[in-house]
Amino acid sequence: MKLLLTPLSTSSVVQMRSIDAFFATVSRSNPDREGEIETLSSGPMRRNLVTARGPDVDSFARDLDQARDTLQSYESIFGVAPKMHTTPFDELLLASADHRLSDTQNRAYIDAATSFVMQSIRTPAGKIAITAPESERFTLTSRREKIRIVIDNGLATPASVRIDLRSEKLTFPQGDSINTTLQPGSNVIEFEVSVKTSGDSLLEYTVNAPKGSLGELARGKLRVRAWALSGVGVVLSGLAILVILTWWIRHTVRTRRTKRALVPAT
Repeated sequence: MKLLLTPLSTSSVVQMRSIDAFFATVSRSNPDREGEIETLSSGPMRRNLVTARGPDVDSFARDLDQARDTLQSYESIFGVAPKMHTTPFDELLLASADHRLSDTQNRAYIDAATSFVMQSIRTPAGKIAITAPESERFTLTSRREKIRIVIDNGLATPASVRIDLRSEKLTFPQGDSINTTLQPGSNVIEFEVSVKTSGDSLLEYTVNAPKGSLGELARGKLRVRAWALSGVGVVLSGLAILVILTWWIRHTVRTRRTKRALVPAT
């Protein structure tokens, strides 16, 4: 040990001190100041600890998953898109993951990527290009019948969509979801419905992306008036008509006979 410490005692860089001498030469701490060392005789040292705020990783992960889900909706609408269509989206998402960016900058890149997808399904005027009539009327004359609705595709390319049907008084024998491809322009969509009871009912439908969470593309409704009768109702109605018809024929024959009897013979 002596062999090791002897050269240090003559160094101009390192000064040798005993432990007692070291604590005696260190400045006393001041509770109102920072950066000093606490000693046995200096009293308690006050430290103001500030936790450095790092990036909000959980929020960024949720936003990134949502953006990728939006891309899935885009791809389900337009099919396997050409690479040039998805490149801007991918580049923006890659840029958003740069650790040198702040939370605000990360969000800006993700918003720009989502905006790219939303612009692809909008018209130049900024409205969603797929539309449906807000309200229509339809009359059913049988218990099971086909209904037609018209959905417009204002895009220049075909768009695959899922139409979800909902009604309290109508059922859908072929299912309450219809997957179809809308060609540019007006598209007539036909589906079968079954009537539970006669009277008026409301049929609502929404047009959605086949996958993902892009949300509703369009919404419409039909006010349906059904005159359909059950099998028993048809039989009873037929019997009632037959009874009325029989009574009318008998009444007519009886009236004619009475009139003839009143005419005096010549």
